[in-house]
Amino acid sequence: MLARLLLAVAASALLSPALVAEDLPPAATIPAGVPLRVALDHRYSIRTGTRVEGRLTSAVYLVDHVVLPVDTPVYGVVVGRHPVKKSIRINALLDGDFTPLAVPEVRFDALQLPDGSLLQFSAPAIERDAVTVRMTSATADTSVRGRLKTEFAARRQEMMGSYVSKGRVERLEQYFYKMLPYHPQNLWTGQQFDANLQQPLAVPQPASQPASLPLGDFAAARSSGVLEARLTRNLTSATCPAGMPIEAVLSKPLFDEKREHLLLPEGTVLTGSIVESHRAAMFGRNGHLRFTFRKVEMPENTATIHGILVGAESAPGQNLSIDSEGGTRASSPNPALGTLALAVLAAASHGDDGGTPLNAAIVSNGFALVGRLASVASGNKNVASGFAYYALGKNVYRRYIARGKDVVFPQNTRVQIELAER
Repeated sequence: MLARLLLAVAASALLSPALVAEDLPPAATIPAGVPLRVALDHRYSIRTGTRVEGRLTSAVYLVDHVVLPVDTPVYGVVVGRHPVKKSIRINALLDGDFTPLAVPEVRFDALQLPDGSLLQFSAPAIERDAVTVRMTSATADTSVRGRLKTEFAARRQEMMGSYVSKGRVERLEQYFYKMLPYHPQNLWTGQQFDANLQQPLAVPQPASQPASLPLGDFAAARSSGVLEARLTRNLTSATCPAGMPIEAVLSKPLFDEKREHLLLPEGTVLTGSIVESHRAAMFGRNGHLRFTFRKVEMPENTATIHGILVGAESAPGQNLSIDSEGGTRASSPNPALGTLALAVLAAASHGDDGGTPLNAAIVSNGFALVGRLASVASGNKNVASGFAYYALGKNVYRRYIARGKDVVFPQNTRVQIELAER
């Protein structure tokens, strides 16, 4: 009897894993290192321990199909806060902002599946406040009027990106916060993060998952489409020399025109090199960076391509532009017309009505709300004039004397690469 009992227990132990495995739904495993792009649904305090909620703004693909769709709810927590860089702190003080600025450390730890269940994971988040910049026309107007028109168009694009991602009330609050000498700090609605998976994530899939499309011959197809990829490392004109090899990974699969064959699956590696790199220098000379992709690494072989950059994410303050050859260049944060406007205000501060409260409030714009209140309260036009010239001098130094801006592409920056014959 004892022997029969032991035999039954052993058989049960051997068969039960197989039975459990059959009951489990199929799962798709997202590799470690893949970033989940999350935008916050609400405004949150940056106090440690604050729970946050957001949604995926970009679908996550695996080979040829979507694993996590757009708008998938994602949950996280603020795990800490750190002081900003010294240069950012100094510039804030020069602008009349005495708030002890801090950068929140956010970690996302769960997402909600379509059936309502929660899937646990651990992913530290990097803030990604970016707008998409696309190639400018090769026949752009190079006159003074044309350059000013281009600058205004770029500023409007950044403002529209902020308009879409944030509510009206919060935009108004942020505007007034910048004028205050001390203000609360928040995570705002629409603020974006990249949650980088530290471990592979197994996502349950429907049992009726469609079969993968057959692989097509990418080398024979010679597709001239646009690839959507992400950079695998930081690229900057400050430290990356010409000739340095670079890599990008497809974040979205590429199909043929009829979508009957898969030409390049998600995760395909693109290799290339930096063609031109110039770091920013003094007297407002901005950085320049140009790179191309030459090879596609496939499981069976390697295909030669000519891929140039036609679109990329950029931080709003970087004012990035992309030319017809895929070159990227940073521009100054203030258009040339801004300097002229400040000069006009400084000259107006010497007029007969320079001491009136209204004129003092208008011209004294160099030190935010502190400067305006000091000018109005003093009733002395020399005080208002001092703040006006302070604003003009600060603008001239930052635009024409100080070191310019470098082109910076952080790791996992989303880029668009156009394939063309060469």
